[in-house]
Amino acid sequence: MFKISFCTTCMNRLSHLKQTLKRNILDNEDYPNLEFILLDYNSTDGLKEYVRSELHTFITSKKLVYYRTEEPKKYNMSHSRNLAYKLATGDIVCNIDADNFTGAGFATYINGVFKKNGNVFLSTHDEGGVKKDVLGRICVKKKDFLAVNGYDETMKHYGFDDYDFLNRLQFLGLTKKVISAPQFLNAITHSTAERMENFITVKLEKLLIKYISPAESTLHFLYTNNTCAVGTIVNNHNFNAITSDVALKKALKYRFSIAEKSWAEGGWQTNDDSIIISINNNPLKLDRKEQRWLEDKMQNKYRDISSTVIIEEMIFFLHQLSNRLIMESNCLKGISKVNNAGFGEAIVFKELY
Repeated sequence: MFKISFCTTCMNRLSHLKQTLKRNILDNEDYPNLEFILLDYNSTDGLKEYVRSELHTFITSKKLVYYRTEEPKKYNMSHSRNLAYKLATGDIVCNIDADNFTGAGFATYINGVFKKNGNVFLSTHDEGGVKKDVLGRICVKKKDFLAVNGYDETMKHYGFDDYDFLNRLQFLGLTKKVISAPQFLNAITHSTAERMENFITVKLEKLLIKYISPAESTLHFLYTNNTCAVGTIVNNHNFNAITSDVALKKALKYRFSIAEKSWAEGGWQTNDDSIIISINNNPLKLDRKEQRWLEDKMQNKYRDISSTVIIEEMIFFLHQLSNRLIMESNCLKGISKVNNAGFGEAIVFKELY
């Protein structure tokens, strides 16, 4: 019977944790060799007080171990999970997001899989499609987690950190086993904006978009601290449909990408009725004309996007693509081990109550 650690990292997700954690503990009482690791990633929504008043019996019975770090200013999925996994004492570590329900008997199910074949890991990632709310559920032997140096901490944004992790576990020689039983795949549904709120410390001031073709548009993300990110979003389906150059047609896995190798970063400022955007010391001046921004020399029109839905989706895309590019680079290199300078490091406090 393996010792299993269910690891939950939480930054300002108390409303979710109140619904899931107690239930998950009770749903796995049939498996005695189990610990729940709760890492409070500098929450400011009363998590510490809730643990003290409502969860102390689980801590004294050693079913729950509560750690807190006060270092992070925003949520970092890779770092928080690495930190929680390193604090865990189980033979098998498994991420359980704060909005996830394990389902009754999940620990027993995990033990059964690893008893049959130790050279595996468990994941919800299935080509047939799994609800995105449970995509973070990955269970792996701690020694294999350590062998690849955990999640890639160069991924500072939202998304694809779990895809990259399971890719590298497979490069290590492990076989993926898919968690497909419906009773283990339940979670609290929430919006894209809720997913992103703890990743973003700088708010968006303005989103400008320049139409190029039915397949391409340039995006300018202008932030309140006067930094910016610029890239050309490509709809690969449309691109393949309109190009006549056979050599340019690509059977790409993802519908959207950017034309550049990465997002370009720079700064911006306003000047009377104009915006000056500077990337790599190359300034672009846009003047306000008829509710649009015009580039004087080229007369290119930049629309000011006001739709909250579009803005949320574009920010989500920026974050996901930033991590996706790192994942694709790791795949092309075929590397299994990352974070060579260290990973999962922080000052943490263990609360005993």
